Amino acid sequence: RYWRDWSSDVCSSDLHIHMPQLKLEGVNPSGFFLGLVLAVFCYVGFESSTPLGEEARKPLKTIPRAVIGSVVIVGLSYIFMSFAEVGTYVKAGKELNDSTLPGQLLQTLAEQTGMSYMAPVLISMALVSSLGCVLASLNAGSRVLFSMGRHGVFHSSMGGTHQKNETPHVAVTCCVIILVVVTAVMMAFKYTAMDLVQLGGTFATFGFFLAYILISLAAPFYLKRHGRVGPLAVVVSTLAMIFMIVPVIGSFYPIPPGWSLFILPYLFFGYMAVGVVWLLIRRSRSTTMVDKIEKDLEEIGQRFNVGKSMFAADKEPESRV
Repeated sequence: RYWRDWSSDVCSSDLHIHMPQLKLEGVNPSGFFLGLVLAVFCYVGFESSTPLGEEARKPLKTIPRAVIGSVVIVGLSYIFMSFAEVGTYVKAGKELNDSTLPGQLLQTLAEQTGMSYMAPVLISMALVSSLGCVLASLNAGSRVLFSMGRHGVFHSSMGGTHQKNETPHVAVTCCVIILVVVTAVMMAFKYTAMDLVQLGGTFATFGFFLAYILISLAAPFYLKRHGRVGPLAVVVSTLAMIFMIVPVIGSFYPIPPGWSLFILPYLFFGYMAVGVVWLLIRRSRSTTMVDKIEKDLEEIGQRFNVGKSMFAADKEPESRV
């Protein structure tokens, strides 16, 4: 279990593999399902590059590389860091939920490895990483709002761009306002930073679940429409939906501890219900809204030769930007 014992002038510790994690000691169905939703949230976001498809050069080649690369590289990195953090906390005789702030967790990790002087560096890197995550989310979310504004789901000003920078500044500003207001309200009700991460991350994960399930369901029909459906596509889509449904079930059973986590799925359903009602209202006022969305998607497919070859990256046109 131990690779080697090592020491230096600034550090003295055992470098070892935490075997209980590899043996899944203490793992039970109840704990597995409770942690699965938040665990999935840690891996989502790889599709954030897709809203920038029209702004990238050779998007049919660049975007898949970005998506697959982020899944593999970030996923492996996260697995390693999770393994190291849990093992270090066990060695320290503590539990991860003992930390109410991310900085405390990093401080403990630095102290246990004999490098307490690295704590400020780790905290600074975590802050930069968090800022990058927020900016990426704002970037992707604003592009979605921008498209919805162009299609008439929201006010047309949401689909406007800056006269000089040609950026969706209205959509970006709205996303920032929503982010600041929600965070301020939760902090006013005495929620800690870790609560914000847990509750916000869990709520957001439900949105990812819904999007992933719908995409997995629609993918075979889309491929069939273009004459490219096959058994592999159906199998992959089915497995993807099953994988997403499992953590959804885990959100309801076993019953999550604390009323906040318990009501989150129902709040999300209410949130989606409001969106559906709003969409129906907008559709009743504009009978051509859905037709415009379908036409826009078809034009994108034709522009990138999707109907002829979904993987003809060498023949795809350059970005319009």
